[in-house]
Amino acid sequence: MILVTLGNDGKIGRAHAHYLSLQQVFPSVLMHDLGCFCNSKSPVQRMASKSKTTGSQVSCYKKLKILVAEDNLVNQKVIIRLLDRLGASNVELADNGEIAVNLEAEKSFDIVFMDMQMPVMDGIEACKRIVSRTDKPPKVIFLSANVLDDYESMCAETGASYYMTKPCTLVDLRSMLEKLVMK
Repeated sequence: MILVTLGNDGKIGRAHAHYLSLQQVFPSVLMHDLGCFCNSKSPVQRMASKSKTTGSQVSCYKKLKILVAEDNLVNQKVIIRLLDRLGASNVELADNGEIAVNLEAEKSFDIVFMDMQMPVMDGIEACKRIVSRTDKPPKVIFLSANVLDDYESMCAETGASYYMTKPCTLVDLRSMLEKLVMK
């Protein structure tokens, strides 16, 4: 159970003492959604406005074939749940780079979210193998907790399309999918 306290007008002002503690607990997207939820007039209006803004995007994401190569169970659950919230339901999971390479050989994927450091075969080697194998490889997006520029340039050299830092938020993932769908 989570208890959230809001001011009299349904908002949490930045000057309130507990704003920073709530901001640390909740990702920014949740804070935004809570604010929108409180500012809407009725549940029906909330549902209508939400379906208008995301309906077409959700149907685009539903069609995407996505492979998530991630060895950490918690990270697997987080990214699967975020993708599900965005409407991407055609998602497969690989526990290491070797499994990802083998799965991608059997089926074609539109997008591969690839952790950089995994057992058996790391993400960099897996990306090189996947990208070199076909004329139209999937878009590979590296996921890593490392934020150094060296990692981002290393990813580009392997043939990856983009690089995202972990933990990624719903907003980050939505933005990435929008970029990929538009290309």
